[in-house]
Amino acid sequence: MASTYQTNRAGAGSSGGSGESSNPYVQSVVVGDWNTSPSPDYTLTIAESVHEKGTEPVVTLYEDVGGLFEEVEAYVAIDTTGNITIKVPVSPDGRFTGKIVIN
Repeated sequence: MASTYQTNRAGAGSSGGSGESSNPYVQSVVVGDWNTSPSPDYTLTIAESVHEKGTEPVVTLYEDVGGLFEEVEAYVAIDTTGNITIKVPVSPDGRFTGKIVIN
């Protein structure tokens, strides 16, 4: 179970980005998707050009637990251009299979 760090829900909406829509961006994730470089933590990065939610997206993480999705916490950083980096620890292993929802 990946209950690690804290979730950073940046902003109540989005700003910037011409491709914004009211539909959330949803990305499935499996344990093998997590990278260890360049950080000592496991990381996932989603570019603003992919999620198209501007520079203040709201990021929610869900772990698939036997077919049910439970919200989990992780360190979420959003840079000034809207790129999102999600980090979980290597020890204990914080990686999870589930989905990332960005509004």
